[in-house]
Formats: sequence, structure tokens, C-alpha cells
Amino acid sequence: MLVFCANAALVQSRMEEAASLYEQALAIAREQESRRLVAMVMFNLSLVYGEIGENEQGERLALEALSIHREIGNRRSEGLALGQVGWFEQMRGAYAQATTHVLGALAIHREIGNRRGEASMLAELGEFEQVQGRMEEARGWFEQTLAVAREVRHSRLEGAVFGLLAVSHAARGAAREAREALDEGARLLEAADDRVELAKLYARRGWSEALLGDRQASERALDEARARASGLGLGPHSSAARTIARCEEAIAARAGR
Repeated sequence: MLVFCANAALVQSRMEEAASLYEQALAIAREQESRRLVAMVMFNLSLVYGEIGENEQGERLALEALSIHREIGNRRSEGLALGQVGWFEQMRGAYAQATTHVLGALAIHREIGNRRGEASMLAELGEFEQVQGRMEEARGWFEQTLAVAREVRHSRLEGAVFGLLAVSHAARGAAREAREALDEGARLLEAADDRVELAKLYARRGWSEALLGDRQASERALDEARARASGLGLGPHSSAARTIARCEEAIAARAGR
């Protein structure tokens, strides 16, 4: 029951509540000596820690979960945990290492036919390219992601990736495609009530509009992103706050050219 409630809190972006519930569930799983349950809860708790900016703890838990899943032969969860390790690595700038791990996770998901896991890893690879300024390479990964996400009806991921794809469209001057992608991403994320990803999407709208030369629209979108992140009670080290900061940095770098 604790895990069920924690999962619901995570989906609804109630991160502090989710963390507390997962921590309680983890203590019980350890008492019961259930290795599979311990690893599952560790992985979910690492997701929460990543969202609230406790990256060191989150990466440690993801690595522990990965070790257990490998030990007990749970390939699906091994792929998920390996991808999460890669996510934490890219957050601290270790892009080469992160890419190696996410490619490994992608191979596992394809091997076992986990199409949702495959889509998530494709999206991560695209984001790694984008934050390093390789917009066309990123666009290729995002288009692959959308094809798989649509096939498996993963609308939440689809919505988030539309926001990422919009930046790549804007970088090549494709204003109509960029704005259509942003609007579709917002529609999907609103329907999924994913408030964290909506805050990130507005930050990416700000970046996209800056790339397209509309400074006022860029500032409005960034203000909306900050307000949404603040309204969720997310701290300065949360994934949403870091996404906003990255977009602001990219805009400032472009303005300084």
C-alpha cells in the first residue's frame, strides 16, 4: 500500500510526499529481506531524488538497484536502472559515460521488447545531444522517440519530447514546426497532469522563442516556467529548476555572441 500511494504521489508531482512514502517502504522491504522489492523501491526513490535535486543520493540508489537487478536477473529493471544511472551522470556533466550507459540500457530494452523503455532511452540520448549543442543529432533521436512513444501510447513521454524537439526545430529556424510541437506537447502534458514536465516545457518554449528572435515571447515563457516550478514547491536544485537554468544559460550565451 505504501508503494502504491508513493507511486500516485510521484505521478502527481507531490515529490516530498513521494519521498517520505518510498523511504518508509524501503525500510519495510529491507526488514522483509525482499531483494526484488528493495531494488524496485530504491529505483523509484532515485527518480524522486532526481526530481528534487538530491542527485548524489539518487545516483547511489540507482547504482544499488542496478546491482541487485543484475544479481537476480531482472533484465527489464536492469535496463531502467542503467538508464537512470546515465541520467544522473549527464546531470553532473559526464556525457560520454552517460551515453555509454544509456546505449547499454537501450540495447537491453530492445532485446527484451520493452518498447516504453526503448522510447525513454531514445529521449535521453536526444537530450544529451541537445544540451551539448548538437541540435540536428538531437532531432533525429527525438523523432525516433516520438515514433515509438506513439506506437505504445506513451503520451506523457510524447508530450515532454515535443518540447525538446521544438528547440531543435527553432535552432534551424523552423518557427511553425517549433510552435506546433510546443502546443502539442503542452496539450499532452496538461491532459496527463504532469506539472513538472509542463514547467520544463515552458522553459524550452522560452529557449525556442529566443532562437526564433522573439525576446518578449521568450521572457513570458520563462516567467511561466519559473512560476510553475515555484508553485510546485520545487527547490533550486530540482530537475525543473535545472532545466530552466540551462535554458536561461543557452539564451544568454546566444545573446552574447
